Amino acid sequence: MNNSREISEMKIDSKEEFYDTLQNIYSIEEYFEGMHYWVGRIISEPRYDDLLTRLAEDSKEHKERLDELISKIEGFKPEENDKDGFDFEKDLEDEKILDTVLENDHSALYHYSLLKKSVDEELLLKMMNEGDISSYHETLEFLIQEELKHIKMLRSELD
Repeated sequence: MNNSREISEMKIDSKEEFYDTLQNIYSIEEYFEGMHYWVGRIISEPRYDDLLTRLAEDSKEHKERLDELISKIEGFKPEENDKDGFDFEKDLEDEKILDTVLENDHSALYHYSLLKKSVDEELLLKMMNEGDISSYHETLEFLIQEELKHIKMLRSELD
């Protein structure tokens, strides 16, 4: 995971890079949204059920906010995933599953931070209405805070 200094030094200044980053985070949230499909089948410790259900519900909200944001971006249509969430082995230990979820939350945080801090403002002006740019930043800040909250929740379970 890149730190915030590295993110702030990066620049996304082409539509292709911007679209790729949007697609990556869209795919992550879509996978997270599918967590409820495997929570009950794979996790053996009932104490993790509430946490994973909460993460799945939050991800549904995140994806809805992301969909709303994407609808304001000219020329981008996300590709849907073929899979229903994560592909875990049934004999994988609960902690390994939580580690994988934590890694994906770090990836989501990275991509949201990249979209907030590294996208060239001139590029944004070409791809969305000027009036929607503050909403873009507010939505991304909300999503960043949500991912930080998820990381904290997962770490407290893993410690």
